[in-house]
Amino acid sequence: MTTVPLSADVLLRGQLGEFRRRGYEVTVVSSPGSLLEVVSRREGVATAAVEMRREISPSADVRALLGLCRLFREIRPTITSVGTPKAGLLGGLAALLTGVPCRIYVLHGLRLEAVSGPRRSVLWAAEWIACRCAQTVVCVGPSLLRRAESLQLLRKGKSIVLHKGTLNGVDYDRFAETEDRIGAGRELRAQLGIPQNSSVVGFVGRIAQDKGILDLIAAYRLLQPSFPDLYLLLVGAEDPADPLPIEFESLVSGLPRVVGTGWLEDPTPAYHAMNILALPTYREGIPGVALQAAAAGRPVVTTSVTGAVDAVVDGVTGVIVPPRDPLALAEALGQLLSDPGRSRRMGELGRERVQRDFRPEDMWNDLDSLFQQLLQRGTSRVKTLRSRTSVNG
Repeated sequence: MTTVPLSADVLLRGQLGEFRRRGYEVTVVSSPGSLLEVVSRREGVATAAVEMRREISPSADVRALLGLCRLFREIRPTITSVGTPKAGLLGGLAALLTGVPCRIYVLHGLRLEAVSGPRRSVLWAAEWIACRCAQTVVCVGPSLLRRAESLQLLRKGKSIVLHKGTLNGVDYDRFAETEDRIGAGRELRAQLGIPQNSSVVGFVGRIAQDKGILDLIAAYRLLQPSFPDLYLLLVGAEDPADPLPIEFESLVSGLPRVVGTGWLEDPTPAYHAMNILALPTYREGIPGVALQAAAAGRPVVTTSVTGAVDAVVDGVTGVIVPPRDPLALAEALGQLLSDPGRSRRMGELGRERVQRDFRPEDMWNDLDSLFQQLLQRGTSRVKTLRSRTSVNG
């Protein structure tokens, strides 16, 4: 279960169909949307739509909780695996209230890390409840687990990281460099008016404040005097839940070599159109785009925040800089742009790391083992409850 269909489409690609093939009866639950049908057809699984809002909305959240309780009573799941903040909270509560025997919460990141004041307290409480509703919390990266523990969100011994991190691994064959993908990257450059011999720093993700977009623009401006032919490629759509300031558009429009594609269903050509991926984020769970870029053989410059530090080995597969520091970001990007040999070696080492440590099959096997462990415990508990009911009845 995820809050919106896009999350199921991106975060669970391949996994849903794999577990169906392993003998599980899989139902994907999210808010309604055309992507829900796309997921159903691609993965061969059932779907159910329950309207949920990403932001806090008491009346809408109560309606969604009641709808989820009705759904769970109807389909009677043995296991619920809920992820993304609102689905984690409402799905976790619904699973607990309807007596689902095996309950997992997948912690994809902590939105509270990028906010302050009363809203941070509300988000902390929502995460605490979601974690308490689950028997096991799966954190998508080691640093996320440590951070959640430091915030006292997790119960000792009730949280794990699958293999080396992520929930679904990285489909290396989808992103790896091939003649066709090199050609697709060149074609994308041509469509966007980017010369084939120009250097390109790329970004893939939500165009939002907590992704550090303003820092990236500032860093690009600092790089311009030394790299006058440098292009900045922005791949993604603006996030209405984390809007950029109104002056952002005029700022970007004054920079002729900043090019945007909007949201791309398949970002693979974009990785092969860029030389370096920049991800100056303020918070992550573990950034899939950094691992996808590494699979494509691109070095990554990111920040020393939760989650991002798990995706890059500093000085080996990329460079880690402090968050909210455009000067440090510009310096790291400039060093890689000035040394193509070093940049290329980092890309190669990143590609090897993804092949070795983030194979989807390893994540699926670990998740299957977790399901089986919970099923054994859950089945025993259900049998005990039924026995007590029989005796007392």
